Amino acid sequence: MRNLLISVLCAVISMSVTGQNLVGWINTGAGPQLSTIDPTNGNVSFIGGGPVVDNTVGLQAITAIDTAANLFYFVGTPSMSTRSIYTANLSTGLLSDGPNILTETNLMGIRYDQTDDVLYGMFIVAAGNRQAGTIDPTTGTVTLLGSPLGSIATSFGEVAVDEANSLLFFRGLDGAWNIYSVSQATGMQTNVALNPDPSNLMGWAYDGAESTLFALYSAGSDRQLGTINVSTGVVTDVGAAIALASSGSTTAFDGAGDRYFFIGTPTVGNLSIFTVNTGTGAASSQELPAGTNVITLEYDPNALPVELSWFQVE
Repeated sequence: MRNLLISVLCAVISMSVTGQNLVGWINTGAGPQLSTIDPTNGNVSFIGGGPVVDNTVGLQAITAIDTAANLFYFVGTPSMSTRSIYTANLSTGLLSDGPNILTETNLMGIRYDQTDDVLYGMFIVAAGNRQAGTIDPTTGTVTLLGSPLGSIATSFGEVAVDEANSLLFFRGLDGAWNIYSVSQATGMQTNVALNPDPSNLMGWAYDGAESTLFALYSAGSDRQLGTINVSTGVVTDVGAAIALASSGSTTAFDGAGDRYFFIGTPTVGNLSIFTVNTGTGAASSQELPAGTNVITLEYDPNALPVELSWFQVE
């Protein structure tokens, strides 16, 4: 009997979670370009051939990601126009829809709920009131939920989503800083004072597997990762503070890999991507290429690295 030799070339998906899973807008000078960032080596790779929107768009650092449909949503203001919603394809980097003018334009933040298959947002409505709503990214139509929550001072871009319990979280000032939980079905809210108040909150994310809300906040000039108990408002530090020269609110979260990412400048060195272990608080950093301007960042669990491997069957 002859031996049958079959040579197969296959693409094997690496199971490591340390590949190029971070996607975001990077300003190239000609306009914002959808790109990946590898947190292990700082490599930046553009998705597609060039900027998908022109340089007149003032991005608001309000973004969300639909991992099932491979879509990236962001809010911007087309030249001298009204705040609008854009949709980009994560595979090609091309704009697949928009800009579509939002029917409620004073937007604080957006999050995509994969369970509901719905894009949610927090808005400032009449008389300065805050109100949750849904967004149709193909039309820009906003449907507000429930009643206005009152004139509550809020922090820009700070919205997280608990898909299992259909809740939106945001931080608001009503005498003291509170953590607000808003029903995605009715818009009804509950709130509790933060204790202690993490001043200058930089960004947060909800881990559904651990039922935990993580937050990055300032501790003087340093940055500290912590958790927020959404029922009691208790804030608990995770690990030690991270010494930085400066940091903005450009963050992303990998729940499965227990990693929290943010962009900052260390006390020694240039602009870097920081990776924090959400269990221990241990942090590492990787310098980014000179001139990199990361406008906003999201984590895409589908963007696993691919390795080419040969194997033979005889």
